[in-house]
Amino acid sequence: MKTLRLVATTILIIVMVMGMTGCTDNSASSPLVVKTAASANASLKMTSKEHVTIPVGALISKEGTAFVYVIENGIALKKSVVSGLSNDTMNEILSGLNSGEIVATSNTHILQDQMPVSVGK
Repeated sequence: MKTLRLVATTILIIVMVMGMTGCTDNSASSPLVVKTAASANASLKMTSKEHVTIPVGALISKEGTAFVYVIENGIALKKSVVSGLSNDTMNEILSGLNSGEIVATSNTHILQDQMPVSVGK
């Protein structure tokens, strides 16, 4: 398990401005008319935090609840987590796990809380 820092990235954000001068019929429910090739500037306030990340296969979701199995002293312990961003290989964990905890990444579909396990290398 690694702790990764999210880095700056460029993302496309589509914004609809309602009720501004320039609306087609001057009503608050009409979108602002923007000409082709027009541009705009915006400022976004964002924070950067370090979070624990785990392999996609380690995160289990059942009935709207996300959890993982943490291995302690040869026992699989079911632990609720709050997940964040994810990609094809990793899930960000916002809360519920601490860096350094050992998380089951295989055979998670057969694990049960308090089940004895052996950890491979």
